[in-house]
Amino acid sequence: MRTGHQISRGLSALATTLGVSVALSATAVAPVAAADPAADDPTYQVIVREATDPGEPPEFEVVKASLDEIVALLNDPAVDSIELDGTAELMWRPSDPDYLDQWEHHVGGIETAWTTTRGSAETVIAIVDSGVNPGPEFGSRLLAGASFIGQNPHIDPLGHGTSVAGVAAAAHNNDIGGVGSCPECTILPVQVADANGAVPWSSAANGVVWAVDQGADIINLSFGSEVDSGVLRDAIAYALSRDVIVIGAAGNYGTDALVYPASADGVIAIASHNRSFERYSWSSYGDWVDAAAPDCAQSVTPSGTAPSAAPALPLPGCRARWLCF
Repeated sequence: MRTGHQISRGLSALATTLGVSVALSATAVAPVAAADPAADDPTYQVIVREATDPGEPPEFEVVKASLDEIVALLNDPAVDSIELDGTAELMWRPSDPDYLDQWEHHVGGIETAWTTTRGSAETVIAIVDSGVNPGPEFGSRLLAGASFIGQNPHIDPLGHGTSVAGVAAAAHNNDIGGVGSCPECTILPVQVADANGAVPWSSAANGVVWAVDQGADIINLSFGSEVDSGVLRDAIAYALSRDVIVIGAAGNYGTDALVYPASADGVIAIASHNRSFERYSWSSYGDWVDAAAPDCAQSVTPSGTAPSAAPALPLPGCRARWLCF
């Protein structure tokens, strides 16, 4: 983030501008220490620029100057402008051992986003899926959750929900595997799939409504069917009416046929691409798709303890077939 404060020739209120610069120095630009730290006339490190033509490299000199000296420099006809020598910050990068191998992060420029935010515990992502196994990649950020198939949301028999949760929010700087996109967010496991990967529409609808009522900010739906469900569509509408973001996987069918619930109104439908930004052959597509994201990303194992390649897990014959995420 830039912290320099521009001081240019031609300002009508020079004294006022310099006064602002002094006020900013305590928080935005630290003054260079004077001989006496308590001196009344501190010095500042400034960049003194000469005039150059557009497109030419800047000509400048870095000097330490008091406010009186800065005023004198601004009156020098050879000086084009002066700015305080501010700083930028390195992009934040996690130390997780497998991070450099997570191509999905590097092609998307996520480090730029991480410099602004890595999420927070107040942001709740509901993983409406097969459950999420506890593990060090989630720790206390994994909430109790609920099962709508009469099982345990912390027992994931397929590993699919656990992998999805890892892609979303695996921890950072814990010396284990890689890192999720939102490594400080909270995960709410909502189990709606049975051990065979089938997702009854009634379970999915109940799970979505429950997640909304529990305060979920984002709901992820990595399942789907080419057959629509009115009850799930209405549950999604309820979520949207409460300003909850709903994300749906576009599917693994490899056609432009509509996939539900991803193609439902208001759902952000996500297809998949490889590291060359080309559509995977199995990824569904069409004008109903909102965006594409890296697929087969590295996540955690079904046990939630170590890295693995997140699988597609297509299960033909299920009521709702699992999708890549």
